Amino acid sequence: MTRVGYCFLLVVLMLSCQDRHGDTGSMEGAEATAGDSVVPFNGTWVIESYIDTLLRTRSAARSQGSEYFVCFPRSLSDTAYTFVYHEGGGQFRLAKHGGSYFLMGFGQPSDPKEVTMLDGGRKLRIGSDTFVKKTDNIGIPEQVLFKGSYQLGAGTIVFSEDGTVTGLDNIRYYSIQNDYIGPGYGAVDIIFLGTIKDPQEMYCFEFSGDTLVIYDVMCVEQDANGTCLDLEKGALKYKLTAIGKGNP
Repeated sequence: MTRVGYCFLLVVLMLSCQDRHGDTGSMEGAEATAGDSVVPFNGTWVIESYIDTLLRTRSAARSQGSEYFVCFPRSLSDTAYTFVYHEGGGQFRLAKHGGSYFLMGFGQPSDPKEVTMLDGGRKLRIGSDTFVKKTDNIGIPEQVLFKGSYQLGAGTIVFSEDGTVTGLDNIRYYSIQNDYIGPGYGAVDIIFLGTIKDPQEMYCFEFSGDTLVIYDVMCVEQDANGTCLDLEKGALKYKLTAIGKGNP
């Protein structure tokens, strides 16, 4: 899936999570009265092990496959969704029994997964997995890997988790490629930089210790139509030293 295609899918899923209505059925004995139907943990949650993998590898490309998102609706009458970066996932009914919530069919159809709020609602446990809340319109690699301040010569560059940059020439925005399945990316991690939101100018990056290095990219293989099949890092573009990074 292309970067644009992924963004479109994510927007559709996020909107569907908030607004889709339908007959989702009910768990036997579930309480779904009008005054008891609001889901207190609505929104999108990412599995915590994906964040751990990003921190360990410091690479969006090598972390793909460990990500998993669950999007909870605002009401029990709506549908919960799951998705990963390359493609969509399933949809599930959310039921409440007593004071507990369950995802129906999340594992085996006969084995509902209980959803439990942890750490004052900052985390969720679904079955044996732990999830953390995803802030809307903020990418996970941007938040976990890039957010913070860097030194370049005598200047200070700040990468914000919302995809904005200050102090780096005339660049104002950045975004990280999340989906590396399919030809065209090779073994490099892709960052887009530009003067406008949703920038299109492609570079690659790598972290080494407290240093963020950004390179040009070069295509080393094309098909008969001129489509790039393999990328490698090119000339050095920026070498930035971290001087104060926030916690993810």
